[in-house]
Amino acid sequence: KPINWGNVILALLSGLILIGGGVFVLHNEKLINISFGDTKAVEGEYPADVVEILPELTQLKPRARKKLEKILQNSEKAEKVITLLDEVISPEEKEE
Repeated sequence: KPINWGNVILALLSGLILIGGGVFVLHNEKLINISFGDTKAVEGEYPADVVEILPELTQLKPRARKKLEKILQNSEKAEKVITLLDEVISPEEKEE
């Protein structure tokens, strides 16, 4: 008996849609957790302002986070850089 390859492909695509849709629903309902990055639990106490900026830091691209980490490795230079950035940004904020 010959194999109807169209039906085989249709069955595979249907199965793929069912599996993909199921994973999508489970992920959105928070029943499963899918993460493509390394995460680590934070231990210890930190100032409240540091904890408040964590969501903004997580929105940065990995490349930008690496650059920020490199800047922050030397605290004196980091303070100078951030002060200069603040001076550049501040005039624009005053105009608004």
